[in-house]
Amino acid sequence: MNCPLPTINFFSKQPIFFNSKEVGSLVLFLFLSISSFSQKLFSTTDLLRTAQDEPVVNLKNRELDFLQNTNFELPLVDELEFRTETDEFVWRRQEYLLRMSFNGYQKHLKQDLFHHSLIASEESEKQFLLHQQLLRKYIQLVNYVFQKRELAHLEKEKLVLKDQIYVMRKLGASSTELDLDDLVDAENDLFDLESDELELNGDLSTLRKAFSVDLKTNAPIEIDTTNFIEISILQSTLPSIFTNNDKHPKIIQQQRNIDQVISEYALEEAENKQIIDFVQLKYTGARKSMNFGEEWSIGAGLRIPTKGTNRLKLNELELERIEEENQLQLYQIQLAERIQKAQNKLNILFDQHDLIQSQLKNSQASYALEKLNTTTPKNTLVLLQIQEGVLKRQKRLLGIEYNIFRSYLDLLDLTGKVSEIPLRNYLSIGFESFD
Repeated sequence: MNCPLPTINFFSKQPIFFNSKEVGSLVLFLFLSISSFSQKLFSTTDLLRTAQDEPVVNLKNRELDFLQNTNFELPLVDELEFRTETDEFVWRRQEYLLRMSFNGYQKHLKQDLFHHSLIASEESEKQFLLHQQLLRKYIQLVNYVFQKRELAHLEKEKLVLKDQIYVMRKLGASSTELDLDDLVDAENDLFDLESDELELNGDLSTLRKAFSVDLKTNAPIEIDTTNFIEISILQSTLPSIFTNNDKHPKIIQQQRNIDQVISEYALEEAENKQIIDFVQLKYTGARKSMNFGEEWSIGAGLRIPTKGTNRLKLNELELERIEEENQLQLYQIQLAERIQKAQNKLNILFDQHDLIQSQLKNSQASYALEKLNTTTPKNTLVLLQIQEGVLKRQKRLLGIEYNIFRSYLDLLDLTGKVSEIPLRNYLSIGFESFD
């Protein structure tokens, strides 16, 4: 990305690149570099792996554990009822009745299917939550990488501006050729750069603190980005990544919701079609006219299913299924449109990236920097302005690269690749897998 900028010795007798303030900054930089060895180094994959330990995912795991480890089977006996009745207030003729209602085989079967649909629905919701957490960490990593790159670029811009201000002041002291407006503009630009630097350092500090929380460490940390994928590799591997667009966890979650409504409908139907309502055992009490065996009787209640039984509940479930299916179809249509837009945007960004790289490569700035005589302050100022122009193009290229990675993350999100099993680090060379 970076176009090399040749070092300019403005004056052989008195170099202008370093003043006392800059020497102090250099010493501070060396001190910070030495102290950085005490920092803990984590890979981008280490950070992505922490998404599985986010509170929202762990809480969903608690719900899943309850569903998986709790008995949801219907009992064989649904209700057990005991009745007694006095016959003409004669206690010896007291009647007793024991009635049992059963859950039929089909109802048992449909309840088991409904329970499995509940688990599948919770698992899909957990996968969607994991997807969201992974995407958030992907965005944090891209921001972290490019904020560091932008800080490094700001340092280059600051050095050029400081040199410009130095030369302008020297030119103003020795001649009348200096335009004071240019000096004021350069000083204002330097102030803006220093303000941007403070803001970027603050953002980086916030990110590092967030990373420390995720990685469960109190020590200063640094993210190793040596394996961070380059634009050229990304551009060549994109077609092989996005080959299947139906694995988005939201689509899977919506389908599981439909399956749950269907299984609940089947359970309701099975209950409606159950024929045996109850079985009962009755004892009529001691009677002189009956022997012991005649005092006992067995009875049963049979249900006659009709179309009107549970009609309201079944209609509500059918309407819910239709609504869920409509939502799924609409989401699929919208998702396909968003994927197409993201792909188009990414292609445009790649074209812009190639164009600016070509401009930097074929620019005459490097030739001018080598050939222009730097023995006079005026020529030195021209060279610094050329150098500033090159840095501006590089800064624009850096912004395009950031937009490329954000669009790339959008595609990873929309196609479901972020949380596709096995989990992979799509910001690393070779797409390292992790669990």
